[in-house]
Amino acid sequence: MTDKELKKLHRRDLLELLIQQTEDNEKLQSRVDLMNAQLQSRNINLSKAGSIAEAVIQVNEVFQKADKIAEQYLENVRLLSERQEETCARMELECQEKCDAMLEEAEKQCEAKKKEAEDFWASLSVRLDNFYKEHAGLREILAIKGNQI
Repeated sequence: MTDKELKKLHRRDLLELLIQQTEDNEKLQSRVDLMNAQLQSRNINLSKAGSIAEAVIQVNEVFQKADKIAEQYLENVRLLSERQEETCARMELECQEKCDAMLEEAEKQCEAKKKEAEDFWASLSVRLDNFYKEHAGLREILAIKGNQI
């Protein structure tokens, strides 16, 4: 799988790849454990080896293959981890940008609502002043006629 294809994968797909790699590693580890058990119980077929030197060569080859497989697995895990970190960093940046945009929009809306409330309050104050003035004149008229309120 190319880097370009890996970059297009979603987080879930990357995690599935990591799980698959982990399962592969567990299988390989069980094979290594089995081979180690065979070595420890001296189940090496000396008839095939022909001599102790050939047995040592075969054992060394097994360990070399196991080392190569382990190195390859660790490299794959490292690459997947780096890609996952890059993906997470990119997603975090995108999320931060969206949050900043939402915050800016909310602040604009708050300012608009504040101005609307101030305008409403100013209008209400004017209307209350006019109402008071109108009733003050009515009170004066009634007071002149002798009807006090």
